[in-house]
Amino acid sequence: MEEKLKKIMLILSSTRQSPRAVDYAIEKAIENNAEIEILFIIDVNIPDLVFEKMRETDLLPERQSKELYETILREYRQRGYALIENIEAQMKNKEISYSVFIERGDFAEEALKKIEEVLPDLVILTRSKKSKISRFIYGSSVDYLIRKSPCKIRIVEE
Repeated sequence: MEEKLKKIMLILSSTRQSPRAVDYAIEKAIENNAEIEILFIIDVNIPDLVFEKMRETDLLPERQSKELYETILREYRQRGYALIENIEAQMKNKEISYSVFIERGDFAEEALKKIEEVLPDLVILTRSKKSKISRFIYGSSVDYLIRKSPCKIRIVEE
């Protein structure tokens, strides 16, 4: 018999958003009368890489690249708020207890910090869209979390 879940953590980010993962988290919360902890991470990894390359090749002056960088992160944050509002409406409609956390930083580091702080019974997330070769060369944040997390992780493929 499967152990009853009390706390579920749904992790989303600017590069990892999955309606199927949201639906799965809601389904599990209803089945178990569990609380959902929603973590949205404003993932700085992609803009960091892009702007590092732009600075190396002098495509943008330093001041302009900083402004553009902050604009991109602001857009990520606004999209995150819109996504969370949508999820909150679903949770309220189904009378699911939830909390929301928004963090900015490296996806894997921020996710692991919050997992260790909250200690959910189950963590639900999805992978960003990368080729297998890219995962092999650059590594995978999700694989890192699977290795390091003290909690059970469920990957929902889109």
